[in-house]
Amino acid sequence: MGTYGDPERIAQKRDVLEKIYENYYGILPEEELFILDILERIWDIASGVNLDDSMSADVIYEDYFRQLQEKEVYSTNDLLLLSYHYFFSQNYSQDDRKAIQLVDRLLSQKISGDEIYNRVLLSTLLLLISIQVALRDYGELLRVINRVEQVIEETKQYTGKPVILLTKARYSLFVEGDVEQANQFYDQAKLLGELLDDKLFLQQLEIEKENDFKQKEE
Repeated sequence: MGTYGDPERIAQKRDVLEKIYENYYGILPEEELFILDILERIWDIASGVNLDDSMSADVIYEDYFRQLQEKEVYSTNDLLLLSYHYFFSQNYSQDDRKAIQLVDRLLSQKISGDEIYNRVLLSTLLLLISIQVALRDYGELLRVINRVEQVIEETKQYTGKPVILLTKARYSLFVEGDVEQANQFYDQAKLLGELLDDKLFLQQLEIEKENDFKQKEE
């Protein structure tokens, strides 16, 4: 949800990226080029470009990805690389254990005075939640939800709240078997989505709620 699922926003960002490449490619430092490359690959996935396992983060960014497993503190670039890993894994990976990696490292990352860093941190955490739900890996889900809520409150990034309410609805439905509580969370997610005027989220919410209840009945 958000930018990753919105074709219009992706197209706008691709236009900006193309202008950056045209005007600044020759003078940009390696770190900035790395960021642009990852973003372009993320938007490729969101746009439905056909990829395979040879494009996974641990293959095309082998050295960088290995460093992620050794670092205690992540930079913005590190978080973007992990975002790409989660996003790619959700859409293409056949290896569930490989898909969900570095959860403890990610949850230990602290909020920064850098607004961009905090936005990328929240985005990466939400991608982790998305892949956990997709794989029905609910063991660590509550711990991740709690951390996301802390980040949202401390950084005031309330646009991430509807996704958390949707995730709580699913946890209530599939793990706790509490249909009444699940419906309350779905309704709260819808209300907040309306208040934030997030049309993309609201569209997806209706689809996913219907699919969730169908899946529950199977």
